Amino acid sequence: MENPSLWADYQITYINSFKALKEHMEGYRECCPTQVDHLSREVDGLVHRLVQGLEDQFKNDVRPYLRRMMTRKWLSTDEDFQQLLSRTEKLSQRCSQMRHPYVQMFVSSLHYYVVKEYVSQLMKNNYSCKNRKHDKAATKMRVQWDELNDLFEEMKTTHDWLHPVGDHLSNIIGEKNKRDIKNHLKHLVADYPDISKKHLSAVLYFRGLVRGREKQVILQCLTELKKKLGTAGNTGDKKRGLFIDMQVTIANTNCLANMPFSCLSSLLPDS
Repeated sequence: MENPSLWADYQITYINSFKALKEHMEGYRECCPTQVDHLSREVDGLVHRLVQGLEDQFKNDVRPYLRRMMTRKWLSTDEDFQQLLSRTEKLSQRCSQMRHPYVQMFVSSLHYYVVKEYVSQLMKNNYSCKNRKHDKAATKMRVQWDELNDLFEEMKTTHDWLHPVGDHLSNIIGEKNKRDIKNHLKHLVADYPDISKKHLSAVLYFRGLVRGREKQVILQCLTELKKKLGTAGNTGDKKRGLFIDMQVTIANTNCLANMPFSCLSSLLPDS
């Protein structure tokens, strides 16, 4: 694609044109309702493919930068995040020309993708904070999350339910006292009941809590909390599932050799 920006402008122009055609044809509904219904379905299908093309182009554009989140490089430089932010802002400017209701659906879909991919990097166990670097990581995550929230708010996302997850996770990562981490779980589970022990274990690994009794106590607290809140085995509203489709890479911590039962319990399904 020689000029992605120009291509995106063309796609948005086509979407707006089909929207105008659909509105114009509504004036003929009384005399030929069957034909208007058929045309409306055809137009919806065409617009869906055009919007999907825009989404795919954006995902391909930002995927390399998202994949480098939550790594040693991410902790030391803002380069990749700024690239993500810049590309999202540019698309936001173009989206302002897209007509309703397609613009809301498009923006909300992009919002979900960026949030999910950003958080998913925590699940890959690519990096574990050492020497109290978890505090620096949590601060950085909060700042970046605020920028993303502000940007998607400006774009008028309808997925405002995604906003709190960054704060919940950064609170866990930045907590100085390991024993107090469990105090941050209640709101996380209430907002995202599809989070599992595997997901939380990966977040704790990133924080630097790789193994040991304290980690197992936190994971057990999650299980008990999900039971208490009635979310055990519950993935919540499927339209609001965030963690359920996130794959978790199991880190090699050699814990089975040292703590066969407690470490193994973290790999078991949530009860």
